[in-house]
Amino acid sequence: MFRSVLEREAVRTMKIEEQSDVLTHLLSMAMRKKMIALQEVRELRRKGFSIPPIDQALTFLQRETSIMADTKVGDTMTRAVMTVGPQIRVSQLLDVMTKHHHMGYPVVSEVGELVGIVTFEDIMKIPKEKRSEVMVDQIAKRKLVTAHPDDSLISAFEKMSEHEIGRLLIVDPQNPRKLRGILTRTDIMHTLGKQF
Repeated sequence: MFRSVLEREAVRTMKIEEQSDVLTHLLSMAMRKKMIALQEVRELRRKGFSIPPIDQALTFLQRETSIMADTKVGDTMTRAVMTVGPQIRVSQLLDVMTKHHHMGYPVVSEVGELVGIVTFEDIMKIPKEKRSEVMVDQIAKRKLVTAHPDDSLISAFEKMSEHEIGRLLIVDPQNPRKLRGILTRTDIMHTLGKQF
């Protein structure tokens, strides 16, 4: 049946490798699905359910792993990073998020030093009626998970997976307070998609 449809050219087919946006989306969705499954397993175990051992690593195929091992974070990261100051109100930050569609922002001091990161999840912990009173400085995470521009994408991805985060702050190796860029899971997926 399907062969006859193809022969009549009623359906057009193409290789997924030729459609980098589609491949990127599929890779991203597959990773997200596995992360959700791992979270559900952890929750069931926490509730006392006996769950058989599973592969907890978010794994890639050999080709993707090779590409990620050979690619440097500095080649993939976003260099023009949107940052916020520690003294803006959470309500203002929410406006910034709505306008620019990013879910997390590095917090940088008046002298340009990285002091933290704030995410949408952090904002959601603040009651709606308090968001115009609370400053970003009060909710920003200070314990940062970072990487350097010369690190491999695979090591950066492993850090993201280990800490269950969607972005890494890329800092100068000689000065961990100097922000050089940001790397998201989406950046990694785009890099992989371009290689096919």
